[in-house]
Amino acid sequence: ERLALEEVEKKEAEIAKIRAESTATKELLRASELLLETEKRNAEAARSINNTNTDKDSRNVDNYSTNNDYVSSLQQEIQKLQFEKSQEEETRKKMEQKYQVALKSSSKELKRSK
Repeated sequence: ERLALEEVEKKEAEIAKIRAESTATKELLRASELLLETEKRNAEAARSINNTNTDKDSRNVDNYSTNNDYVSSLQQEIQKLQFEKSQEEETRKKMEQKYQVALKSSSKELKRSK
């Protein structure tokens, strides 16, 4: 009887050990699954951030290009206005010279007629 009782106790101890190992294995498996899920979410978040940054970079390049086009058009407009201003200045000087010539001429005419 005693041997049989010891044998039963050994078997119960083995079963308890297996259950404990099984529980620990299940907990380890669950922790591993949670870690894997977390790593998947992190990878997806990183991919999403990368895509967002790529979209932002693309928009920034588009904005930069648009801004450069706008700056270029403003520079062309400034050059055009500067050219027009210089043309107007030349025209004004010529008109002023003609006026001075006409003024001298009429001054001479006036003196002669006196």
